[in-house]
This record gives sequence, structure tokens and C-alpha cells, in this order.
Amino acid sequence: MPRTLAVLISANRSQCGRRSSVRRILWGGAVTVAIAWNISAVWAFQNEPTGFRGIAWGTPFAAVRNQMRWLKNDDGYVIYTRAGDKLQIGNAKLTSIIYKFYRGAFAKIELESAHKYKDALYSAFWGKFGTPEDGCPLGCIWDGAISFATVDCDVLGWETPCTASIESVMYEHKKKDDEAAAQHAKDLKDAASAKKDF
Repeated sequence: MPRTLAVLISANRSQCGRRSSVRRILWGGAVTVAIAWNISAVWAFQNEPTGFRGIAWGTPFAAVRNQMRWLKNDDGYVIYTRAGDKLQIGNAKLTSIIYKFYRGAFAKIELESAHKYKDALYSAFWGKFGTPEDGCPLGCIWDGAISFATVDCDVLGWETPCTASIESVMYEHKKKDDEAAAQHAKDLKDAASAKKDF
């Protein structure tokens, strides 16, 4: 009888151990989900934009062609100004707003203002997007899952214009991937050409 009791106690402890392991696994899973949820919430910033002034990131150029005036091609972008654009953000008067299209889709906006509107430009972005993630007072950064925004005003250069940009994270990644693929293709070509030198 004492041997049977010892076997029963041992079996019960083993089951308790399994239950406790299952509880630990479930608890660990719940904690992981809670952390992931909080990280995704932090990754976005307040009022994170999905475009600019009614044009969503990724909008095909053909859909807004009648509003745009070609300015130039630069660094893989086709750059336009927009007819009738209000050159103001909050109390900051702007000298320019340019719309950048990558692979025929709206990807980035760049704003420029005179340095005397530095405080107004910062205030407009802080008021809309909340406390920046990094870089102030020389430049502010808001880094989200959909958009990346910056304001940069050189504190020493009173004649240097202030710049701000908001861009689609997805299109910036596509652009970087395309640049990396082009560089890789060039490296392969250079390597093949160099083989003849050995």
C-alpha cells in the first residue's frame, strides 16, 4: 500500500508539472502578444498621414495628372508642383511644396520655408503629429509604420531655408530595394569584367 501511494503521489506531481508547464507557455504567449500589441501601437505616431492634401500614398500619377506641373526628374523620382497649392502649413509660409512620384505612384512630399518661419513650421508638425521621436531641436523625426516625417532647420544658418518632408515608408523601402538591386547588378558586371584582368 505505501508503494502504491508513492506511485500515485508521483503521478500527480508529474501531471501538476505538465499543467504548470502549460500555464507557463500560455502565460508566456499572452505576455508576448501584449508586448507585440504595445510595440505596434508605439510604432505609429499621432495622426500618422496616409498621404498629403487628399492624395494618398501610392496614388497613380494618371489619377492626378491634371493637378500637377512637371518640375524635374531627380534621384529616381519624377517631381511636380501642384496647381493652386496653398503655400502654408499652420502659420508657416512656404516657399515651395513638391510632390515626388516613384514608379508612377505618389511617394513623398517636400516643403520649404524661409528660416524666419522655423518656429511656426516646428509648431505645425508638433501640433499635428505629437512629440517627435528624435533629433530636436536641430531636426525632428516622426517614424511610423505608414509614414516617415522630418523637419530640419539649421539653427546657425539664418539664411538657410527650413525643410520638411513626409514620405511613404513602403515606397521608400521599394526605392532602396531597387537601388540595392541596381548596385548588385553593377557589382556583378564589374566583377565579370575584372575576371579578364587576372
